[in-house]
Parts: sequence; structure tokens; C-alpha cells
Amino acid sequence: MPKVYVIYENSTWVESLRDAAAELGTPFEEWFLDQGVLDLRSAPPEGVFYNRMIASSDKRGHHLPLNTRARSWLGSSATDAGP
Repeated sequence: MPKVYVIYENSTWVESLRDAAAELGTPFEEWFLDQGVLDLRSAPPEGVFYNRMIASSDKRGHHLPLNTRARSWLGSSATDAGP
């Protein structure tokens, strides 16, 4: 089973995902972008990525440009898994 990476800016919004992943035994890792967890110079790890950032994140002091760079980083190495 692939690891699920959740990109987020508010821990409260991830609580239900944490619970579900634990219940299902799904490998799960949280990436709080303001904590500098990404090394944009290396390739992203294999897995499934769920972006829980929202457009108004900058109004809470979480900078949207970092989210945009993260999405570009992930998109640059994306492969199409097919239908």
C-alpha cells in the first residue's frame, strides 16, 4: 500500500484523516509546510499526495507561494497512473 502524504496548514483539518489512516493501517505522513519539511532539490518520495492547503491560507500567516512551489515540485515528477 502506498504511503499517503498530507500537505496541510491546520492540524485540526487533518484529525479525521489521521484517525482513518490509523484505522485502515494506511502508511501516513503529515507535511506542515510552514515547518520546512520539503527539500525541493530532491525528487518527491513515492506515494499519494493530498493537498489540504486552501487559497486563504495566507490570511492566517501560511504563505501560499510555498504551497504553489510544493505543487509544482510534485507535478514535475508526476506520472499518470492511468484509469
